[in-house]
Amino acid sequence: MPIRKKRASTVIFLTLLVTALVFPTSAPRACGWWGDGEDEDSDAITVLPEGKSEAELTVEEALRLLKTSDSPKALTQSADRLLNLIPTPIRSALAVKVLTKAARLGFAPAQNNLAVLLEQGKGIRQDNRQAAIWFRKAARQGEPHAQHSLAMMYFHGRGVSENKAKARKWLERSARQGHVRACRDFKTLFGKDICAGK
Repeated sequence: MPIRKKRASTVIFLTLLVTALVFPTSAPRACGWWGDGEDEDSDAITVLPEGKSEAELTVEEALRLLKTSDSPKALTQSADRLLNLIPTPIRSALAVKVLTKAARLGFAPAQNNLAVLLEQGKGIRQDNRQAAIWFRKAARQGEPHAQHSLAMMYFHGRGVSENKAKARKWLERSARQGHVRACRDFKTLFGKDICAGK
């Protein structure tokens, strides 16, 4: 192999290695994230004409909304954008603050997403008991992701006392709304396919 090709291969390899170390890919989210934009998981950094990165503008927007907005949907979407960026402890903590405000305003998707972060310990100390509280609030409003998550917490006794009857109730409610994992889990755990034909 000629020296130039060898150097080019080495440079490409080192570039890929440094990129992987500096910009690690984010861990997959738990199932049940509202607004997850499954096809929007690019880790590209966009620099806008003002010379600011997309990440800087997203953080600025989140801080502005935290101070001025009472729109729980706008707050939740802002937190989601923060968490879709390359994760950092500061962005995750800010997303928790933004979601907490939206959750306290009673927005079920924000309550669900905050519970997911509490369950994972992302941006906040991991706390299954608090996660179950927020999942329950969202589940009572009919949020199928929260119903599924709460059912699994009851089934396994995470953050709540193990209770198979409550697990079955919440899992069935989620499955009846067409939540695919709830359908699969209901069949696996309770031996009945309640989603057949959907």
